[in-house]
Amino acid sequence: MAAVDPLGEIRKAIVAIGKLPREQSPSDPQPPYDGADVDFEVEGTGFLYGHTPIEFVERTSEPDRETGTVRYWSHIWIVTCKHCIPESGLVAVRVNMKNGRTRIFAFPSERWTRHPTEDVAITQFSTGGGLKSREDAVAAVGVLDFGYIVHEMAAHKPKIRRMGFFETTTVSMIGFPIGMMEGGRKNYPVVRSGSIAQIQGYLDGDPNHAGFLIDGSAFGGNSGGPAVVRKGTLNCEGQLLSDTILIGMVTGSAYTSAPYEDESPSEVMENADLVHVVAMEEIDATVREYFLSRKADRRP
Repeated sequence: MAAVDPLGEIRKAIVAIGKLPREQSPSDPQPPYDGADVDFEVEGTGFLYGHTPIEFVERTSEPDRETGTVRYWSHIWIVTCKHCIPESGLVAVRVNMKNGRTRIFAFPSERWTRHPTEDVAITQFSTGGGLKSREDAVAAVGVLDFGYIVHEMAAHKPKIRRMGFFETTTVSMIGFPIGMMEGGRKNYPVVRSGSIAQIQGYLDGDPNHAGFLIDGSAFGGNSGGPAVVRKGTLNCEGQLLSDTILIGMVTGSAYTSAPYEDESPSEVMENADLVHVVAMEEIDATVREYFLSRKADRRP
């Protein structure tokens, strides 16, 4: 019997955020680079996420012949931290393809939608930079052959309550800690384990708790990586989780004291034992903000 990788689907969706191998004008975009042909400097992590809020769904697929279920055609987003996105210029994103190769895409900074208060940024993903219809989505998936996390794999507050996650629940953080064998020409994400250290403020709806804390280590480059609870994890009632789920995104360390003489504030923030994770509600809110801003732009 073949071994089952509980993080397999999540790992396929991980992308590396970094720098282009050469200068490129946003007004004159180039086709995607073949990742095997260029060096790529990894600076952060992101993941591909399929989601369209129900109020913005324009089309649906045909009902499944066996179950009658209608599936919505989701936009596919690159999700990362907004502190990983510069105020101007291009952001390079390297994607592992299912055929074993990699592609590098460039997205102008102004095309990223940023959450107004939380450390979240998103942009639409396709060869042309945006999936505007079902046909675009199908073409992109068919041609690019990439993996992404579907919305059904994500856990929001009601689902987290129902599943019985609590302090000490084991969590895996997936990303690219800089300089730690993250791969020069392909994404080889590092998986680190921790446990939920504080989640009650988030579950109680405290406005100061848009996420929760994990007892674990975060390093430069981890920001933007998903935090997941693996299949087979025990909940508070001793039941085994039947699926691996996405519970949020690593945004950095919760450490806030002054840096040492030889460390910058960002280095200190990324090297502590309490990791801040922003919840899926804030990621979905950023997706919703994208649609609202596009709707506003179309007003006469």
